[in-house]
Amino acid sequence: MSAADDNRQTDVLAANQRSGHRICLSLLILMPFAMLVFTPARAAEFSELLRYIPQQANALVLVDAAAMFRSPLAKRSDWRSKFEDAYAASPMLLPPGANHFVMASELDFTFMVPHWEVAVMDLNTDRPMKSIAKSLNTAVDPLADLNTVRTPWDAYIVKFQDRRFGVHVPASRQAVGRWIRQVEQHKTAAVAPYLAALASKTDSRTRPLGIAIDLRDAFPEQDVRQALRQSAAATSHSLPIEQAAEAISRIKGMTLIIAIDQRVEGTLSVDFLSDVTFLGDAAKPLLLEQLRRLGASVNDLQQWDATVEGTSVQLSGTLSPIGLRKVFSIFRIGHSRSVAAAAKPDSPIPSPPESVPVRPTDSSSVRPNTGVIPTQPAPAPHTPSSPDFSKRYFQAIAGYLDEIRRDMASASSQQISLWLDSYANRIDRLPSPGVDPELLAYGRSASMHLREILAIINRTTGQAASQQAQVVPNSSVTYGMMPTWRTINYGGYRMRQYVPYYNRQVDMSGAVQKRQQIMQQAMQNIDQQTRSIAQQIADETEKIRKTMSARYNVPL
Repeated sequence: MSAADDNRQTDVLAANQRSGHRICLSLLILMPFAMLVFTPARAAEFSELLRYIPQQANALVLVDAAAMFRSPLAKRSDWRSKFEDAYAASPMLLPPGANHFVMASELDFTFMVPHWEVAVMDLNTDRPMKSIAKSLNTAVDPLADLNTVRTPWDAYIVKFQDRRFGVHVPASRQAVGRWIRQVEQHKTAAVAPYLAALASKTDSRTRPLGIAIDLRDAFPEQDVRQALRQSAAATSHSLPIEQAAEAISRIKGMTLIIAIDQRVEGTLSVDFLSDVTFLGDAAKPLLLEQLRRLGASVNDLQQWDATVEGTSVQLSGTLSPIGLRKVFSIFRIGHSRSVAAAAKPDSPIPSPPESVPVRPTDSSSVRPNTGVIPTQPAPAPHTPSSPDFSKRYFQAIAGYLDEIRRDMASASSQQISLWLDSYANRIDRLPSPGVDPELLAYGRSASMHLREILAIINRTTGQAASQQAQVVPNSSVTYGMMPTWRTINYGGYRMRQYVPYYNRQVDMSGAVQKRQQIMQQAMQNIDQQTRSIAQQIADETEKIRKTMSARYNVPL
């Protein structure tokens, strides 16, 4: 990867690290009104809300929260209260009070991060934009014939009509103006047909969650061919490379539909423009291999059943709460840890994120680093510490750390990087009101440690990849004369004709072995460097556990 690519990756990931937080803080302003009793007749159909999604979007998320909370599993597990508290027990993080919620982005498939994100939702009760602006100590900004408000955390809130609001991240005024005008020009959904089709698949009481990613024209055939040649799944199943490369490069997209009843069931469909039945048994391992390469795999998928029919490959099976959180973490759907207070009508609007210095490391140039780590506002003054809130805060972090330990034992380095980044952000967003200040300091330290491990993984694997690229296979050339079937007259004698030849032999086995040794050494280096950090996390966790248990006489 070139220096320019490195800089681009750093800039893109650094901006994305803050984008989900800005979306959720903006939505918090609207939450007191969304939490009121929702009139079903006013609920926007997904197909109607899709009109507000920019046509450049290639990723779409639809959530019918009301239907989700009515499911037997949600009632039995008390998802609603956990969901509104935003702690680890919640299956996913999204704005509380939203019934039909639509979120879209333009994903960069190289780094699996969004260039921009928008969210659209309907509220049951209207809120004047002047009131929103006043709460943020700013002014209404008329833009493209609509009232907007720029928030302190680099997001725009747009009021499209009574009770219908949108949020755009980042806060590019020109981009928001173009978004508004595009919505005015389209009376129906302008997104790619593949994304628009998600509405009919998700708008059901039993299928409240849906994700679609439009992949058409995303991957050149030569890149797919090269990936297949290096694929262990393609080799083990003797996959016809040329035929597979042509078919896979003509991919339409991926859709994940999640049904919730007594348990969570998922159906992942990968759709193509041409027939892919020839993939057969290779389809599942090939798909899982590529998801791991992108860092977007979920352990639950290993146990799912696979079918190949016509132009589609389908995986279906049970999805755990951990798996559900991981799926949605790719889209940064979340809200700040002050959500519990902000959801009440008499609560103050959350302040913009504060920043704390990054602990110096020698890897700051590898992972996105702007000199600060976005965190959430500290508890409001005079907020007493609560044993219950403190206990839930600690248990949330402990649960995240347990999940990370399991992931690091089986997942790829790129996949681990995605989850480390996600969990560090989740820790930063946990609700802080009522949490002991010493426990909050522990949480900030834990997220900082995760980012240290993340930087070590990225730096070490990057160096190993550079070393692997420099390994050249051994080759030798043999020259000689080769007899032919022709004869020539040489001084009255017929003699066989010879022609020169050369034979080039390439020894790939030595190069492959050397490259494997380089990566194995990199993994050992990562293990050595992160072991001490992991032990430090464990020591800090045990110390704070004992301190809080003694202070509040409540076992953690």
